[in-house]
Amino acid sequence: NLIVLFLPDGIVLTGGVMRSFDLMEARIRSVISRHNIMSPVDKVALRLADLGQRAGMIGAARAAMLAGKE
Repeated sequence: NLIVLFLPDGIVLTGGVMRSFDLMEARIRSVISRHNIMSPVDKVALRLADLGQRAGMIGAARAAMLAGKE
């Protein structure tokens, strides 16, 4: 469980399905709460990525650029 491992202050969600975040937020928080034993679920902020559907493509391009610098 990455939340238990990293204890993040927040999680950024992305992708086209996140356009329906308001319909899924309660379920997402429920899953986080059920699997997160280290910190209260209300302490983990859920945010939507500003890049929307482009986030994956931009992240992949950035990873490729960084790999080329090694």
